[in-house]
Amino acid sequence: MWCARGAGTGLPGGWRPAAGESPTLNAERRRVELFDAVVALLAASSASGPLVVVLDDLHAADEGSLLLLSFLARQLHGMSLLVVASQRDVDAAPPPAVGREIGRSIRTGAVARYDPMGPVATRWRVRA
Repeated sequence: MWCARGAGTGLPGGWRPAAGESPTLNAERRRVELFDAVVALLAASSASGPLVVVLDDLHAADEGSLLLLSFLARQLHGMSLLVVASQRDVDAAPPPAVGREIGRSIRTGAVARYDPMGPVATRWRVRA
C-alpha cells in the first residue's frame, strides 16, 4: 500500500496475548487492532486535507490485505479519503468471503468498479 502522506507512521506494535487467551483469539484481536489503527491513521492523515491512497496489483494481494481493504471501505464515510485500487484481468479470484465483502461494498456505494479504460476514458474519469 502506498499512501501520499504519513505512510508507515503511527501503527501500534508489540501486541501481547491476554492471560489465558487462545492463539486464535489473539490473532483475531491483533487483526482488529491493526485494522482499527490503519483506519485511525488514514482518518487523522485526511483530517487536514484530502488524501489519496493508491493500491496497485490488487490481483496479487493476500487475503488479509483484501480483508483490510474491505474493512476500510466500510469506514470511509466522512473522511476526505480516496482509495484507488487497480488489478489486472487475471483468472485469480479473491477468496469467497472477500469476494462477498467487495460485492457488498459495491452494492452499498462504498466502492465503485470500473472496467478497463483506454486513455480517453481514463482522462475523463480523472477529471470528473
